[in-house]
Amino acid sequence: KTLISTLFLAGAFAFNSYSQDTLKTDDGYDVYNSKNQRITRLTKKDLEHFNINLYEYNDEEQIIKDTWLTSYKNQEPRLQSTSLYEYNLQGDLIKETRIFSDEKKDIIEYPPGKFPQELIRKSFIK
Repeated sequence: KTLISTLFLAGAFAFNSYSQDTLKTDDGYDVYNSKNQRITRLTKKDLEHFNINLYEYNDEEQIIKDTWLTSYKNQEPRLQSTSLYEYNLQGDLIKETRIFSDEKKDIIEYPPGKFPQELIRKSFIK
């Protein structure tokens, strides 16, 4: 029952695209939108534990949000953290803010040019 609700939740969040592609991975599934951007990742950790990552992009096709949930057998998925990404005008990742379920925040600032847009895109594009 939990697996079905987890898959439903992942599918519901991923349904923000007209055309999707779901690919089987070694440990779960990845869902891509029509721009080949990964919008959902479902990872099976063991028989009773799943991780769900939900990704959002801006108009420049840069990842701007990564939401991480965990799901255990017979429990509703729980929010673990949300990462928010900021870019400079050249498209370089300059700041990541990680907000955890306990409201703790980590802010990571990157030197301009350390993570150019093309490097970031390779992580989320199939």
